[in-house]
Amino acid sequence: ITCQRVSAQKVRAELLAQTALPATLHVGNFSYQDTRLNLGDLRGNHFTVVLRQVVGSDELVEAALQELRKKGFLNYFGMQRFGTTSIPTYRVGIAVLNQDWKQALDLIMASRLEMDPESFQHSHDLYTKAAGMSGGALPEARRLLAEAAKLTPRHVTLERGFLEVLSKGDYQLTFSAAFDRVPRQLRMMYMHSLQSYVWNHMASRRVELYGDAVAVGDVVLEDGQDTAELEADVDDGMEEVEAGDSSASGAAPKLPSVKVILTAEEAAHRSVLDVVLPLPGPGAGLQFPTH
Repeated sequence: ITCQRVSAQKVRAELLAQTALPATLHVGNFSYQDTRLNLGDLRGNHFTVVLRQVVGSDELVEAALQELRKKGFLNYFGMQRFGTTSIPTYRVGIAVLNQDWKQALDLIMASRLEMDPESFQHSHDLYTKAAGMSGGALPEARRLLAEAAKLTPRHVTLERGFLEVLSKGDYQLTFSAAFDRVPRQLRMMYMHSLQSYVWNHMASRRVELYGDAVAVGDVVLEDGQDTAELEADVDDGMEEVEAGDSSASGAAPKLPSVKVILTAEEAAHRSVLDVVLPLPGPGAGLQFPTH
């Protein structure tokens, strides 16, 4: 069971309460506030985990729990960060980072095909055929793309928008212009997915090299800080604020104070639970491990 606080704009609580929802989803505890939830408001997550049908003796289970209390576990980004199809969203992020707009569109279109195979198959086939044309075949390519746009169901708004943009123009298929139709929040999701993917590999490599011992070159929290007290949670980075939005707080998430372990003596006095890894990305204030 998970609970999450959400803000909604220009909607009455009575209307939300009457909205038809799946049996496993409930809404409540409504209140009206002057400001919405913004980037940096999340102070962290708390989970109560129940294990059922556990196989093993009481002694074995207790030993495993003690090991968990002592060493914790790798706090990987979960699979939900990478999408629900066989084409993970970080692959789109890689294409965006390389400014390969055609590849980005190809991946998004293929992902849509997995989600809507019956209603999107013909449109996808026409897109694939048109996207491979060039030179004197461009008029025919644009005709195919226009046909694909008309065949695309209206609820498939993003991909339909791609096809409409590509079907216009005089000189070339403007994949970059088509990608501009992606909402900013969704574009950021692709990049956050890539960041998370890289972080997961960094964490695995760190444990592979040094195990649960603190090593020279590790980055740790400054004395007196606790990971549960950090002001911003990495998952909160998914909530992007549009430029010029007057309801945004405008304040960037505060980074925790960290230091690099420089000597074996320092390492001996710290716990692996103090070790942190930055989420890769821009920022002069980021401190990466030095090993």
